[in-house]
Amino acid sequence: MKFMKITILNKAEGMEKIAAAAAKLSTTDGTAEGIYNNIDLDKDSKLIQKVIKIRHVTLIEHIYFNLALEGISVFIEQFLIEHRLCAFTVKSRRYVDYRNQGTYIPDFEFDKKVSDKTRQYVNEAYKNHVNYLFENYAKLIDNGMKVEDARFILPYSFYSDMFMSSNARELTHLIYACIYGRGRHYSEIRNFGEMLHSKLKELAPNIFDNIRLIEEGEEISEEKLNVILNNKVQKRRDKKDNEDKVEIVDFTKNPEELVAISAIIKNQQCAYYDAKSLLESDESLQNKILEIVCTDKRKRELEQINFTIRINNVSLPILTHISRHRIQALIVPSFTEFGKSKKNKIPAIVEENETLKRIFYKVLDTHNNLYDEFVKLGASKYSLVYMYLSGNLIDIQTTMNAREVFNFLKVRACERAQWEIKEYSREMLAKLKKIAPNIFKYAGPSCVATGRCTEGVMSCGRQDEVREAIGKL
Repeated sequence: MKFMKITILNKAEGMEKIAAAAAKLSTTDGTAEGIYNNIDLDKDSKLIQKVIKIRHVTLIEHIYFNLALEGISVFIEQFLIEHRLCAFTVKSRRYVDYRNQGTYIPDFEFDKKVSDKTRQYVNEAYKNHVNYLFENYAKLIDNGMKVEDARFILPYSFYSDMFMSSNARELTHLIYACIYGRGRHYSEIRNFGEMLHSKLKELAPNIFDNIRLIEEGEEISEEKLNVILNNKVQKRRDKKDNEDKVEIVDFTKNPEELVAISAIIKNQQCAYYDAKSLLESDESLQNKILEIVCTDKRKRELEQINFTIRINNVSLPILTHISRHRIQALIVPSFTEFGKSKKNKIPAIVEENETLKRIFYKVLDTHNNLYDEFVKLGASKYSLVYMYLSGNLIDIQTTMNAREVFNFLKVRACERAQWEIKEYSREMLAKLKKIAPNIFKYAGPSCVATGRCTEGVMSCGRQDEVREAIGKL
């Protein structure tokens, strides 16, 4: 078992100097550079605290940190990635063999009083079980399964390495969430927040000593909603699996017309109803405008229309893929309630190879039996998250504007994309084409959206075939 490690890569004395200068700039004569050069932190640090106390905290967004994280579980990784103003790079699970990566071992908590013997049994059984999972992960790979498919039997506790970069404002929000917010129930997340907080206070005490002042309110909506909603609606996991991977549950009305009107207003500075009348007077004009907008690099008009999309039965790795797209409003159910699904993502190769099938399904049976045993013994739901498998399924909902949908599909509908996210992305595109065909006919992987492949030596080399397939959606 590794120890959690957080390394701040860009340590420098006087990191708060830019925040003090920003606090002075709006009320002081002189140039930005001149004000910065004249800052004396011993004297001006109180100004940072003064401005923070009146909740003007944009000044701390000028301070930026680059972090290297080691010995954190993929469960923490998912928690972090949901803070979308940060930048992340993680070690790929598609290309890197993780058999020697190791795993976080929680000290199981319980919802009822249990004997020391029971506590010891559960903790030892968990250690033995994760070793069993890694051994079978290696067997699957050694018998011809790709690492991107074998990972579906890894526990959601295996270690991840990552770089994370963020401004100080977003880090105050993240630390609060870890220590006092929704992460407080999980000891690993809480410890991460406390460790990061301690390191940042050494570099920027005038900011990170004031987190409770900067962050107002509480993150307790889950608890409150449970009180008023429990047993009033049938939970998704109790139903038969939905056959639709993607559902477009809501969208801006008349999306094509609104995009065209927005383009006219931007270009001509006319009134909304004059732009609308112009479109009505020339039936061919709208599609001409849409072609210009949708093939331009700066598709700002597409940001005027939104689509709310439910994505069903995604595996936890694919949840991570989706979460990494910043410009969206993503709703992820509480992991303690919905992360442990009754079904697991099954790669096609499992059904095609008897050896792989035997290994894979035996692991699932063994794992589910142990999970049920831990539940009966009273293991806390906050500890049981580490008993989820990466192949567990979850339903999510997101709202994206059309420009972000274009960006999403450019990467995720590509032939080189991981097979699961590619299937979801192409079904999403097919359904969006039914709603706004004259917009989304320009969307798809890079070879469709821009006319050229951006994958370099990793290109599939079948651009014409891909364009034809996307065109038929």
